[in-house]
Amino acid sequence: MNMETDKIIQDNELNCSVEEFESYYNGLTIVEPSVTLTKHSFNEKYNNITIENPTNDGTCYYTLEMESRVYLQAHAPYVGGLVGITDINYTAISNGHKTQVIEEYINSEKLNQTITNFKE
Repeated sequence: MNMETDKIIQDNELNCSVEEFESYYNGLTIVEPSVTLTKHSFNEKYNNITIENPTNDGTCYYTLEMESRVYLQAHAPYVGGLVGITDINYTAISNGHKTQVIEEYINSEKLNQTITNFKE
C-alpha cells in the first residue's frame, strides 16, 4: 500500500507521513454494516417487476441489502461469464458477495476517516 498511500497523501494534501497514515488506517475499527440476503425464484416478481433469468442454468436470484443500497443479483458476481445461481450454489455465491461488499464498505470507511483525520 506504500506507493498507493503516498499518492493518496499527495492527492488529498494530507499533513502526515506514509507511516502515520498507514498506522492510523490500520488502527481503525469499523463496525460491520447490517446485511440482509433474500433468495427469490425467477417465477416471483421483485417490486412488481419480473426479473429475467440471464442464464439457462440459473434457478434463482437474490437481493443483498446494506444500508440504503440494494443489489439485485441474477448471476454469480465477480466471475467471468454468466454463472447461474442455483439452490446448490446459492449459499456460497451470496455469502461470497456479502463478504466482498462488507470488505469494500469497511475499507472505504477507513480510508475516508483517515483522510479526514489528516486534513485537519
